[in-house]
Amino acid sequence: MVKIFKDEQTLHEILERLYFEEGCSLHTIAKILNVCYTTVWNWFKKFGIPRRSIGEAVSLAKSSIYDRPYDPIRDENTIIELNALCHTDFSWTLISAKKIRIYTSTARVGQIYFFNKIAMEHDLMPVKCCPIDRGNHVLSRYEWYIYTHLDGTFKGAIEGDKIRYLENLKDDKEALLLYFTRIVECDGWIEVRKMSYSKKVPYRKRIYAYISFSQKDVQYVRRLAEIINEVFNIPTIIRYYKKDDITKLYLPIIDKHVADLFRKMPIIHPEKNLIKDFVLSYIKREVTEDLLSRINNIKDVIHRLRDLSIQLLIERRLLDKGKRVMSADELVREVLRRYCERFNDYNVERYFRI
Repeated sequence: MVKIFKDEQTLHEILERLYFEEGCSLHTIAKILNVCYTTVWNWFKKFGIPRRSIGEAVSLAKSSIYDRPYDPIRDENTIIELNALCHTDFSWTLISAKKIRIYTSTARVGQIYFFNKIAMEHDLMPVKCCPIDRGNHVLSRYEWYIYTHLDGTFKGAIEGDKIRYLENLKDDKEALLLYFTRIVECDGWIEVRKMSYSKKVPYRKRIYAYISFSQKDVQYVRRLAEIINEVFNIPTIIRYYKKDDITKLYLPIIDKHVADLFRKMPIIHPEKNLIKDFVLSYIKREVTEDLLSRINNIKDVIHRLRDLSIQLLIERRLLDKGKRVMSADELVREVLRRYCERFNDYNVERYFRI
């Protein structure tokens, strides 16, 4: 056995990761580990690692069409969206000299759909979803590890300095709007609240909503607020929460200029689009039992979809390692199927547009 491995368990885990998660062939694994093909073949037999069927191998080969190099003209919006993801809830890593992985973990099916939608619109590799169990020591124990791969030539276009990237965007309204929309979809909120619309009649409540985004990087959030205010001429509110050590940016949708900007935001996240439709229909309306019921129903839909996503995740964890990974399309379709059958509510499907 080669010296780079501490023990057989380590080797076994590396082989399964390269084969099932990275999608490498046995020939590719042999090159990565600097051994011959026969050695890799014998390892697979020794550890009883199941091989792909012919159909799966063909499907994997077809996915290689997404391994395309970075094109500055074609990928102008691609890079805006990928930077927005990597500046918020996603991370990226160079997994080989020629391949980049962008990834995060979530139990929310809307987030999975959102990520896959971006990947597919820009001809990137379709998103893969692997079930993970973090154990009892964390709040979000069950999550999907979701990822896509890019050609290594994209590396130079993913900007690590968030503030510098903001400065480059401020002279292009459309690019800034796209970037801001994606960071809100990825790691922000569209929150609906009740508020007293008049001090004279405090018991009369109106529907109120705001766009919000928060991070621990106070300089980034403050500069984002300044640029949003300067470019779009809309009010922004900044608050620091000492307990959580985060800085939060608020845009009150009750303001006409914010509402106009909100309408223009090209949201593709299905759950946030569900909230957006409600806000644009009922903002400033007097609160009624019917509206409260609709707000609660939106929250219920989002929670139910998450719960069904976790249920599917737990089921997949019981399968052999080679069969656990799902494509994002497969995952979303299955969760929606279960949701529609269980709750007899097919209206939600239009937000996913599968």
